[in-house]
Amino acid sequence: MTWSPSSRLLAYPWLVAVLLVAAIATGRPELAAAAGPLTVFLLVELAVSRRPQPPVCPVSVSPQRLVEGDTLTVTAEIAAPAELEVLEVGLPLPLGLQMLGPANPTAVPRGDGAAHPLVFTARAVRWGAR
Repeated sequence: MTWSPSSRLLAYPWLVAVLLVAAIATGRPELAAAAGPLTVFLLVELAVSRRPQPPVCPVSVSPQRLVEGDTLTVTAEIAAPAELEVLEVGLPLPLGLQMLGPANPTAVPRGDGAAHPLVFTARAVRWGAR
């Protein structure tokens, strides 16, 4: 997950700078006055914006060793922050394991910060070291 400022938040400092330089160059105080509300908006946006916290996801696997035909259970405790609309969780499987449920990847709805268990099950269909 990456965080980046919006294009509006990137454009306002440039617009304020252009207005202030134009006000100094032309001697027109109206241009400096026009930069005032944009500066206030920019400062308020910067004050209230924050980076979303990355989701916390401890994972446990049971059993640790499989033979052909055994079932693997992977339990993930998803704690998605409220800033995220939807969190897509997937389990990369090596060759020889077949996903039984749920759909991989699966969508976890908006979080409230509390941990919600998500249980993946897979079956070993081929022999080999995994």
